[in-house]
Amino acid sequence: MNKSCLILSILVLSVLPMNAGTPLVLLHTNDTHSQLEPYETAEAKAAWLKSVKKCNVVICLSHLGFDNKGEAPDDIRLAEKTKSIDVIIGGHSHAFMRNPAKKVNAVGDTVIINQVGKGGIYVGRIDLDVD
Repeated sequence: MNKSCLILSILVLSVLPMNAGTPLVLLHTNDTHSQLEPYETAEAKAAWLKSVKKCNVVICLSHLGFDNKGEAPDDIRLAEKTKSIDVIIGGHSHAFMRNPAKKVNAVGDTVIINQVGKGGIYVGRIDLDVD
């Protein structure tokens, strides 16, 4: 019997406000911190996971917020501007979404975005069909 194995990798972004309220990605390496642009950094890490580590699915845990109306980076623009992220589980804006949002990414693929509120009141579930 041939069983296939799904390699699931999770990309975690830590996003904090910067001087003009601009979110950033904060990476910790040996007691140093680097402030990086979230879209480019997320795409670089996600593309690396798919090409080098051969991951089938990349799930991004984001703290950008669901929709900042273009005033600051958010999950909607993260989905639209990247190519390699499949699912975004978001926070910060504490949105409770009964159903996930679906956005088209930079190469025409669908990205699922979901949040389940705040404080652990709700637990989310997403079932993925992976080819």
